[in-house]
Amino acid sequence: MKNRIVASALLSFICLAAHPGKAAPAENRPDNEHIIPQGAALYAYLLDLSLHEGTEGQLIAGQWLGASFRRGVGDYRFNMGEVAEIRRRTGQWIGMIDGWICPGEFGYKREGVDPINDCMYYDDMLTDYTLWWKNGGIVHAAASFFAPFADRFDKRYGGAGNPPIITDIDKILTPGAAEFDRWRLLCDRMAVFFHALEQRGIPVIFRPFTEAYLGTGFWYGYKRIGAGRFVRLYR
Repeated sequence: MKNRIVASALLSFICLAAHPGKAAPAENRPDNEHIIPQGAALYAYLLDLSLHEGTEGQLIAGQWLGASFRRGVGDYRFNMGEVAEIRRRTGQWIGMIDGWICPGEFGYKREGVDPINDCMYYDDMLTDYTLWWKNGGIVHAAASFFAPFADRFDKRYGGAGNPPIITDIDKILTPGAAEFDRWRLLCDRMAVFFHALEQRGIPVIFRPFTEAYLGTGFWYGYKRIGAGRFVRLYR
């Protein structure tokens, strides 16, 4: 039986395979000259995979792990329940696991919740990510961010009947502005996670600004802030 799982928006497909041992040709290497060797090898593997029809009879990756088997309403903590269920039903392991960092609405379900210390709770993903990579899998992280205002964080999404979340992108990108400082708090907290992966020699496929292409609902959606500002924010 051929088993297939829908891939994330970033990748059209990821198959379960051993890590490649060679880097991509110079003309096809990542822009980041400081990428670790494992990351360069992963990039080369994905590039090669994209050039071939290599999905027949293979199990490919699903969306972020947190929507299924969650602990309660609004609690989207990373968990491996979905992976285990796929394995139980198909007899196969998926090739890539995907964690969602910065869950958007969770911090607004209860009073007195810190949107960084209480909601960016992905340090416990390190154990699973490390184990997955060392056993031949690929790790992926997606992020949708709280909206940084001068005096507060706000929700990430203002659609489906909710008022729009309108931010000042220029201030968010201007050093010294309060919005910039608040935005950097999110980035600095994420850096702790990525630095821990780097120390373990684990490359991660990072997809920031989840679903920015969908429209104007997210405060960072390119249709809301404009393509030019979105490019600046992404960089």
